[in-house]
Amino acid sequence: MTRWSASSLSAAFTRVVIGFDIRQCPQDGKIIATIDSEKWPRPENLSSDAADENGLNLFLSVPADLTRLFPNTRPVAFDLPADLVNSLASTFGLIPLPLNEVSASGKWEFAGYDVVDPRTQSSAFYSFDWSESELLSLLGRLSLTLNRLGIVDDVDAAIRASIAFDKEIPEHAPFAPCGVWIHRASSKPD
Repeated sequence: MTRWSASSLSAAFTRVVIGFDIRQCPQDGKIIATIDSEKWPRPENLSSDAADENGLNLFLSVPADLTRLFPNTRPVAFDLPADLVNSLASTFGLIPLPLNEVSASGKWEFAGYDVVDPRTQSSAFYSFDWSESELLSLLGRLSLTLNRLGIVDDVDAAIRASIAFDKEIPEHAPFAPCGVWIHRASSKPD
């Protein structure tokens, strides 16, 4: 079996939703929209039933009731390339959903792409203790600009970064573009 790599992706790759979570909205409003739950945390007192989560520590459905219990939180969704998800599905108990579950509803805002090792839910940008100067140097070498939420807007840039981080941090390869979706505050979760 050939190992999956972001080098097989084109900008029009098929994406699927791998799960949902609930994340805190900081008082200052400065969200870093990453899959890394240490950098963009869940509420402190959140205890979940493991049956409601997949092997990537994400909920199988939108955690609507939890957002009512925890003020200043938002439901989020994450997507990955379908071919990668298919290779991980049985190991991690993934039940992928079509991307239009979030993209077509009008209730979710696409925030951009994190670049992740999905097996460990590690962000190439935020999970490896880069100093600010190291991260800026890496971004410069890759010609990447992070958006206001600290992730990449452009799919081609996210693919390029995934390939580069496979070489930069080979023990966490393969890295993949991970779409981050944030539920709009003005509407209730689905």
